[in-house]
This record gives sequence, C-alpha cells and structure tokens, in this order.
Amino acid sequence: RPDDFDLVITDLTMPLVTGIELARDMLALRPGLSVLLASGFSGVWTAEKVRAEGVRDLLIKPLTASALSVAIRRVFDGGQSESVRHMEAGLRPTRAGLTP
Repeated sequence: RPDDFDLVITDLTMPLVTGIELARDMLALRPGLSVLLASGFSGVWTAEKVRAEGVRDLLIKPLTASALSVAIRRVFDGGQSESVRHMEAGLRPTRAGLTP
C-alpha cells in the first residue's frame, strides 16, 4: 500500500539493504514519494548524489529533533533541507551568506 505514506526517512547503512536501494525500490512503486536519507557516515554519497537518485536530501547524523523537524517541514513545503546542515553547524542564512 504505497499510497499510505507521505514521507519515508531511512538510514543509509542497514543490514540487508542500503537506504539508496530502499529508496529506489520505493520510488519505483511510487514515483514522487518523499524520501529523506540519514547517515552518520556517507562515504561517497553527497546530497547532490542522493538527490540524483530521487531522494529529497541527505541528513547528517547526529541530528537534533529540531533539525529533523526543519527537514520534514521543508519536504512538505516543497523545498530542500539544506538549512538543516547549516542549523546543525550553528550557522544561519543572511543576505551576505552564512553567519554564526
């Protein structure tokens, strides 16, 4: 029942399947499904590479509840969660760029 879900949050590294493989399978069943991928160690995977696979964004752990909330909100608002990484780094966007 793929239409029962609005968002999937999964880890990159799991025992039997990677988060990328899971995302591919889920997106094959339901194109356009929002998938967020979390990882403590992404290796070769970057936010750009996971987006090319159809994943909305790569979230770097450890992730606070606040940062996760921002990422989820951005998915439902139609944006990317780039600000989550900035928030975790203690940075905030300004017109001049990112400031502490």
